[in-house]
Amino acid sequence: QEWSALQIDKNRVKEGTPLLYEFEYKGDKKISQVTAECGCTAVSEIGNKIKATMRTELPHHLQEYSYNKGVTVYFADGTFQKLRLLATVTK
Repeated sequence: QEWSALQIDKNRVKEGTPLLYEFEYKGDKKISQVTAECGCTAVSEIGNKIKATMRTELPHHLQEYSYNKGVTVYFADGTFQKLRLLATVTK
C-alpha cells in the first residue's frame, strides 16, 4: 500500500478544536504539490508526509456537522491522489 491511510476519521470533537491529520506516502513517485479543497484546511508537505490542520466551526443554526474535506496530492508524473479528512463536530 502506497499510503499509511487514504482517509482519517477523528470521530466526534467539540467545535473550535483544531484537528491535525498526518498521512505518510510510501510510494516511489515524487510529490510536486498538495492542495486543500477548502479554506478551513491548511496543508503542508514535509518529505513524504502530508500534514493537514482543519479548523472546526459550526454554522450557528446547527448542533452537529459532519466534516468530509479533501486534500489532493499531485505527483511529478501528472497523476494525483485524493485524501479525505473526516470528523463530526458538535457544540
